[in-house]
Amino acid sequence: MLFRSVSQSRYHIRSFKICAILLISAFLYDVFWVYFSSYFFNQNVMVVAATSLNLPVKLEIPILFDNHPLKSCMFLGLGDLVLPGLIIRFCHRFDFIKKCNVYYFSSLGLYSIALCLSGIVVAVFKYPQPVLS
Repeated sequence: MLFRSVSQSRYHIRSFKICAILLISAFLYDVFWVYFSSYFFNQNVMVVAATSLNLPVKLEIPILFDNHPLKSCMFLGLGDLVLPGLIIRFCHRFDFIKKCNVYYFSSLGLYSIALCLSGIVVAVFKYPQPVLS
């Protein structure tokens, strides 16, 4: 049995419109906090949150190709895990209704590729999060 978080077992997306609104709003949220928060708060809030806060809302993944893999880590926030999980679950339910496996496996594969690419970007540019590079 696959691991599902509390948010994924309790909440689910019911329509493609809700899915699109959720993804667009999350994209705009990230763009604001990464690129425009320094104009309002005199510091980049996303950099401070990614590098200095020790909260249980992030996953620290060691960079294996670094000289000190346990000292340098890639950070994945809770939104990087829960939101794609909800979208992948929506694709799984959609495939179950349509009796195919195209959307589920493609979304799962593309998410896996995105996580691998983000690890490569972190290893190349030496930033804790790929969006900060």
